[in-house]
Amino acid sequence: LINHLLVGYRNVAIEQTYKFETLSTKTAKETLPEPVDLKQFSDKINGKLNLFNRLTVIYSDPSVSHACNRSAVIKKYHIVAALPTTESAFQHSCQTFQGDLITYNISSIRTRFSRKFYYMAIRRNIFFELKYTPTILDANERRATIAKAQQYHMIGKSKGIIISSGATDRFHIRSAYDVACLGFIFGLTEEQGRAGVSYMCKKLLIAAESR
Repeated sequence: LINHLLVGYRNVAIEQTYKFETLSTKTAKETLPEPVDLKQFSDKINGKLNLFNRLTVIYSDPSVSHACNRSAVIKKYHIVAALPTTESAFQHSCQTFQGDLITYNISSIRTRFSRKFYYMAIRRNIFFELKYTPTILDANERRATIAKAQQYHMIGKSKGIIISSGATDRFHIRSAYDVACLGFIFGLTEEQGRAGVSYMCKKLLIAAESR
């Protein structure tokens, strides 16, 4: 967290993931992880960062909504992200999923989607994520992320894009200026690159708070 302060960040989300399997709704809602106790981290940095809990739900079965909607745990998270692994799951995340953000991983990167559902998500105040850390660590991840960014550009003109780190190591963190410059690689304009690490992130937090 100190490294985030050193490069100028003021808001940091701590991510946890949950992979939804085809289980009973009762079993699924009981296995959602509890959010991290943020106070222990905030005290160490004297409250100089705004910390948020984020849950990323990985799923292929739209019945995930039943588990999430009935879970008391999910309401404790500040940000809820969907990581759909199939085309039908992507459509569900745009149309029905009660979350704030749609993301991806290397196995879901080629999931196809249409303009109709992309703009449906935008109208619902759901944002789309690009992660920069994989692009600087692995050539395959870099190609895959650029391909996903090109999808966003061709289908939705890169509207509603946020750029996050996805970092698990302090040495992978880059300044907001450097990240905004990476926007060119992702097919973003200069304005979209800057917005992806500032304005759009603020909009996401406001939308998440009112969810």
